[in-house]
Amino acid sequence: MNLKTNHSVLTFSLLALVTVIGCNNQPQNKTEVVQFNKIDSLRSTFLGIEDSLLHTWNVMINDDNKKIKALTRLVQEIVYAGGEDSVMTKDLIVQISNLKSKRYSRKTMADSQLIDYYDSISNDLVNQAITLAIAHDEFERNIVMNEMIDEINQSEGKILFYRVDYDEITKTYNSFIKQHQSIMDEIDNDHTKIQLPIFELPADQ
Repeated sequence: MNLKTNHSVLTFSLLALVTVIGCNNQPQNKTEVVQFNKIDSLRSTFLGIEDSLLHTWNVMINDDNKKIKALTRLVQEIVYAGGEDSVMTKDLIVQISNLKSKRYSRKTMADSQLIDYYDSISNDLVNQAITLAIAHDEFERNIVMNEMIDEINQSEGKILFYRVDYDEITKTYNSFIKQHQSIMDEIDNDHTKIQLPIFELPADQ
């Protein structure tokens, strides 16, 4: 066999080897590829929903924290202005400082009575502090008192909107889990697959 023939045989052999290797690197099962792409897409969607949910919750809680801070500042300003019952204002400040510890969480709010309880004590403290401030002789001239009351009222006015927004995203979150329950471990292996409660009460309540 001459060199030309040997070269042709070698070339053919290399091409055949490359073809075999290329074929071996191709996916063996198109269904597996489709499933992988589906899981990857669902994971991206789920993480986006989780991020939106956490952001909405944090915005709502941070605004409530600002309201509590404004309440504290309002009562402190009443004391600074003088002429108020120190026992009453001290007790009010203590109650306001304990508000956060009584607040519901994303899990405990499954008990609607806990939400009602928090709303009740929060509203009561707001009313007490504002009533005390308005009755103060320096109220009309005190800029801080008026600014704190405006801030408190703004926060109070946004509570319902925050809760509606949170509920809408939570419904989407819960619906996703329910629809993809059988593959949630593949979508997010850290996920507990537990649906979250919402503020809206069931129709039968």
